[in-house]
Amino acid sequence: MATIATYLPTTLLTAHIPNIKAVDSASSVLFQIIDTDNSVTVFEATLDTWDSTATLYNVRDLIEEYLRTADLQQANFSVTAGGSTKSFTAIYYAMATSRSADQILYSDFFTSLKNRSIDKYSTTRLYFMAKAKNHIEPTCTFVYTDSAGESKTFQWASEVGFNLGYDDAEPTGLGYTYTDTYQWQVIIATKPALCYLEFSYNSLLAALTDTFGLDAVELNSVMIYTVQQVATFFFDEHRPRYRFWFKNVFNVWELCAPPATTTAQPKAEHEIATVGGVLSAYDRQNSKTYEMQTAPLTHDEMRLMEQLAYSHHVKVMYPNADTLDIDSLPDVIVELDEAELSDNREHTHTTKLSWQYPDSRPHSDTDDDDADGIFNFNYDYQYN
Repeated sequence: MATIATYLPTTLLTAHIPNIKAVDSASSVLFQIIDTDNSVTVFEATLDTWDSTATLYNVRDLIEEYLRTADLQQANFSVTAGGSTKSFTAIYYAMATSRSADQILYSDFFTSLKNRSIDKYSTTRLYFMAKAKNHIEPTCTFVYTDSAGESKTFQWASEVGFNLGYDDAEPTGLGYTYTDTYQWQVIIATKPALCYLEFSYNSLLAALTDTFGLDAVELNSVMIYTVQQVATFFFDEHRPRYRFWFKNVFNVWELCAPPATTTAQPKAEHEIATVGGVLSAYDRQNSKTYEMQTAPLTHDEMRLMEQLAYSHHVKVMYPNADTLDIDSLPDVIVELDEAELSDNREHTHTTKLSWQYPDSRPHSDTDDDDADGIFNFNYDYQYN
């Protein structure tokens, strides 16, 4: 009977999943990897033994590919070799790290950025994992400017201004009182749940003015925390022409909208033949690549650009669009052309990346243009 000789913790990041070694006196060993949550066989193969040992390599790649295809952030797996079985929970994390799954799972939002700038025109999404019996609503600290031009701070603990989404959580309403004025309901996760907060500059500013009656004319920043996770967003005026939704290192959607200048680079290639003294073109190959040069970015923002380049799934959002129907957005392929990441966190960085649609047919930029032009004007008889 085979014995799995590899140590597997009960919970581990996918980047830490080792090769699986089995010891057996038989000439071969049957390996199986099963998603026990959904009863799906992820991988199955019979491997020959050498010196009574058989090793299944690249297990982490197999499980990460499965989680990406199944659109899962984590799952419970069993590994069987012969008659020996070990079980573990795999948390998707695609980059090598010295931190453990327990250190990351409940202490961080599922983003690489603790502090970031975001434009006032985007709706963003922030994922996190809630423990069983923990409330899954945000506590927020706002810095805003009133009509007199003074900077003020306000704090609340409520989902007001946010769209709270969650999977596999059964919310239970519990009464709570905030100071002497406001009431809210705390949502309790009855089991570990992957949750997210959707919000925008406008939704939070409206909550300040309409719900809480504050004299707020401009929102400068918001600090969001839920039990142990914390992140700070600073709002600015830049309006990026193209914004990207991508699956980050945690395999959840994240918005990347850096201030940048984008240049379209169309390319047309063909072969030339001469027939009867007449030139003709054949084997035409048309393409269009978009080159994006960013403005100076912080150290953390460069880490986000790095994850964008590593991502297996990137979608682009057209100018003026602000949809959270991410599945409806077109896929793109991103390449990081020039990037340097200094260990000096006060040093700013610029980077250049290029992206293109997977379809070989070039896209019309007039579909994306937010300026007036001949394709945006209604028919006018005076031009007839």
